[in-house]
Amino acid sequence: MPMIHIATLLPIFVIFEFFTSATASELSEELWLMPGESVDLSCRAERVAAVFAKLNTRWERSGKIVASSSHARLLPDAGLRLLDLRLTDNGIYICRGRVEEVVVDVNTVRVHVGSPMEEALMMKNGLWTGLGVPILWGIAFQASILVCLVFMVVMITMRIVYKIKVKKYTG
Repeated sequence: MPMIHIATLLPIFVIFEFFTSATASELSEELWLMPGESVDLSCRAERVAAVFAKLNTRWERSGKIVASSSHARLLPDAGLRLLDLRLTDNGIYICRGRVEEVVVDVNTVRVHVGSPMEEALMMKNGLWTGLGVPILWGIAFQASILVCLVFMVVMITMRIVYKIKVKKYTG
């Protein structure tokens, strides 16, 4: 019978302990911030990194990897610093740790930028803000489309009424 060394099982026990002892509040945060502010998001990978020296971490937002830029900086402690927040920075940021072929969600942070009213408008007009168009322009564009549709319905109705009246008098 093959012997299993405790050293091989130790990482499994540590990962199991990490996920069973952590509560939902420890694994996720929700932050409300104003445009122009900066924030540091914590990865909280210390417990996993204590066991695995080769832990690689990365941040993702909307399924895309967040890379260092003038707007976002990866920190040495696996955190993420977001600078000069904009309304388009709303979203869920996930810190993922990877050890060889195992990927673990270490921390999830929901970031709200702006007041709840601004966020509600952005969610309603998500297409426009996703394209980088200011919210008011998106609302104005949608309103102009609505006006055009109402105009078309009025014109079609008037044409139908006109045809009915012409038939009534000629026929």
